[in-house]
Amino acid sequence: KIVRLQMSSESGKVVTMRDVHNLAYQTKKEHQNSRNDLEEVIKILKEEFGCSVTVNHNENDEFLGMFFQDKSMKLDFANFPEILFLDATFKLNELRLPAYIFLVEDSMGQSEVVGVALMVNETKENLTWLIETFKKENPADGLRVVMADKDINERNRITEILNVPTLICLFHALKTFKRELSNLSLNSVTKENAKIIFQNLCYAQSKEAFDDFQAEFMAIECPKLRQYYVKNWKPISNEWVKCFKAEYGNFLNSTNNRLESINSKLKSVIGHRSSLEEFVRDFFTVLSSLRADRDLKVANEFLKARIETPSDPNIQAIRSHLTSYSADFVCEELSAIGKTDVRNSTIDSCRCHFYNSMRLPCRHIFLSRSIAKCDPLFDKSLCENRWSKKYFVEHQRLFTKQVVSSGTVTSITSPSRPLKSLNQNERYRTANNVCKSLASLASETGGTIFNERISQLKALEEIWLNGEEFRILTLTKSSQTNVVKSDPKPI
Repeated sequence: KIVRLQMSSESGKVVTMRDVHNLAYQTKKEHQNSRNDLEEVIKILKEEFGCSVTVNHNENDEFLGMFFQDKSMKLDFANFPEILFLDATFKLNELRLPAYIFLVEDSMGQSEVVGVALMVNETKENLTWLIETFKKENPADGLRVVMADKDINERNRITEILNVPTLICLFHALKTFKRELSNLSLNSVTKENAKIIFQNLCYAQSKEAFDDFQAEFMAIECPKLRQYYVKNWKPISNEWVKCFKAEYGNFLNSTNNRLESINSKLKSVIGHRSSLEEFVRDFFTVLSSLRADRDLKVANEFLKARIETPSDPNIQAIRSHLTSYSADFVCEELSAIGKTDVRNSTIDSCRCHFYNSMRLPCRHIFLSRSIAKCDPLFDKSLCENRWSKKYFVEHQRLFTKQVVSSGTVTSITSPSRPLKSLNQNERYRTANNVCKSLASLASETGGTIFNERISQLKALEEIWLNGEEFRILTLTKSSQTNVVKSDPKPI
């Protein structure tokens, strides 16, 4: 009714409620028609975020999919290409297009998004286009392995196109096996026994342990269960068994939890009713936040000096050469040489799970070097170069200049020393000190002034409880000091 009165007042005409409803419907229709405009989405990606965009159409010019990357994504994959995580997430836009996220792990063990795709469907042809597009846009030679879901369509196409093995996420392997058991009509005892043995197979630390568990599984008196395992799991054991996956250098990653973490953060910001335009902008909002958080951790790594210097020269050498993430692993292995034995290891190689997976010296190598009286025990050549501080500094965006194109505007991002980030306890203590001082100042007055100060503090409390910010205007002594709510930019 207020809208009707306003329209009638401005136009000088009689406006009915039907007119208001018709106008609202027409406005909504025009708004809907302007949503999910592919050309506008591509323009946003290119001009606002400096992305390269590849679009897939069929012969009828119908949209099938879109792949995009910004410059930072391309550089991150080129610098840290060894393992690529790939999975789809849903409910991030109103068109119900699944979003495929490509991810890598850097020298600090942190996850970096290196590609995004929106797909109309997950057919063989469409997935083939996606993988071929990613390969064309990212011609890196260092890719060793891909981690994906067992249910992802045409897994073999990923292996064929990228020419690397495709590993199965441990969580999805267990989930798929459990789901398929329900289709075999097994009794509860057999079903539970099969689940336990299959889980042991998944976690097998060596080929010998795997063979023992597999023999136990094949001893289950259920022909259709054994037939299902032999047909669906045994031929691809190198893709889902822990010890076999490590041989590809998977950096101890057995699941796609890194991607699940990214997906949960995306869903906390991007609504399932988002248009494609909203999806793109919200996606880069989340991505910018994630990158800032990772860059802060990197800054703390290299700008903060360790208070205590280890007395062991080997640990000193490890900490000096490797990033803290990888150095922690190596130091743990070094400390374990007193409770291990030499098994198929030499002074510079080993066949154990840790060495194959991380490409870092293990406890068996350290023990072999100790027995051979190698001095020092630690040698830089035992570590893959990607874990070194030197390599990380040369390739991480915080230490390198990256040009980010946005339409006609080009800015240079250079590293700068960040301010220290306080944790919640530190922030509480800081705020508590200020509040104590305010309480002391308020208590020193009396009568009207005391009541005015309490009213002002309560007003501030109410503003913050409502999620708003404020400006403080300091007036003359003859006037009154007021708290004025304004735009969310505290001064």
